[in-house]
Amino acid sequence: MLRSVCLMAVLFFSAQLQASTQLFKMVYPYALLSDVAYSSVDKIRSLVEAQGYQLDYAAALPGYEVAYFIASNAQSHQQIISVRGSTNLDHVMLNMAVRLVFDPHIGIRLHQGFGHTAAALYQDARPHLKPDYTISTTGHSLGGAVALILAMHLNADNYKLDKIITFGQPKVTDMNGAQRYTHLNILRVTTEKDPVPLFPPFSIMDMKMPEVYWHVGNELLLYPGFAYSQLSAGDSMLRAADLFTQMPDENNIRHHYMSSYLKLLVPKLSNAAFVPYKSMANPLNWIF
Repeated sequence: MLRSVCLMAVLFFSAQLQASTQLFKMVYPYALLSDVAYSSVDKIRSLVEAQGYQLDYAAALPGYEVAYFIASNAQSHQQIISVRGSTNLDHVMLNMAVRLVFDPHIGIRLHQGFGHTAAALYQDARPHLKPDYTISTTGHSLGGAVALILAMHLNADNYKLDKIITFGQPKVTDMNGAQRYTHLNILRVTTEKDPVPLFPPFSIMDMKMPEVYWHVGNELLLYPGFAYSQLSAGDSMLRAADLFTQMPDENNIRHHYMSSYLKLLVPKLSNAAFVPYKSMANPLNWIF
């Protein structure tokens, strides 16, 4: 009897480990695509071909802080759009306080700067999209914000969407906007000390305000080693309240770099351990 129980426990934990590592094996190629978006076209072409894709198009948008590329796989009928973030982190941080503006095409309020950039990128990308292909979007930092809004534009025009995976992405909309796009397959990858996904800054008192900036999709929070957590949008907001009890410093900025994300992802490809996230924020402070 004891032997049977032990065997069942081993099988259970083996299945849990396999499911966790499969998650990271799915995420890691998107991280490489987001990282290589900062490189030359030759390096982009080399990476996408190594993943079984061909490079369809690469461009920098004049007057905007982003560049992007589109790659396609003829066998799987898939396209991936990877958006490069700003090469100047100061620009990202300065753009966090911009007001929310209604976008009639996707029907929600958006961060003004991110929204305008995503709309311009969408118009530039449309001639290179294949309507019968399934499209995924990815990006880091500002590029992640634009990649998410781009997916909303694609959804509004009935393109077939697959995964939207972003890294270090700031918030782009409010609570109502987030609720409208819960049907999209969005995964936001973050690191424990990266402040950018938690901008614009948030207080737990803001939980009462529907117009406050709010995240869309679930969060995959990376810790050093094998550990990770998965958070809902509400838990992500509480995490923002936790982090901003202290002033972000240079160490926090290092955690935002795409190289830090890749470093934290690699160990989890072979062994990943889920740990529950515990917020230090006290809900009693904002219920009453």
